[in-house]
Amino acid sequence: MYIADLHIHGRFSRGTSKNLTIKSLEKYARIKGTELMGTGDFTHPKWIKEIKKDLTERGDGILETKTGYPFMLTTELSLVYTDDGKGRRVHNIILAPDLGTVEQITEWLKSKGRIDYDGRPIFKKTK
Repeated sequence: MYIADLHIHGRFSRGTSKNLTIKSLEKYARIKGTELMGTGDFTHPKWIKEIKKDLTERGDGILETKTGYPFMLTTELSLVYTDDGKGRRVHNIILAPDLGTVEQITEWLKSKGRIDYDGRPIFKKTK
């Protein structure tokens, strides 16, 4: 059993601190007693570069910092639609087992719309 926080965002997502880094996520996760963190926003081009720079794959679906703190590759997908005249949103958390899968997911999402204007891709249903 782990105490984990898998629904987070990187520093390129709206409403997050621009000082947010993998190092700061680790620092505060340790203070809170969290044993596993999500990377958040692995589809964002700038954030995935930082993830790849700061984390190393172990080969079991977990990545580690230089000090050995574990992270899991995560992102959020926001789906927006209208129902009975009201705007609705569904947020899906996606967990990926490795960086190769992240690249496949990201490429597929890029074929459906933009992924670079917010940390999480946002897709709207069109009529």
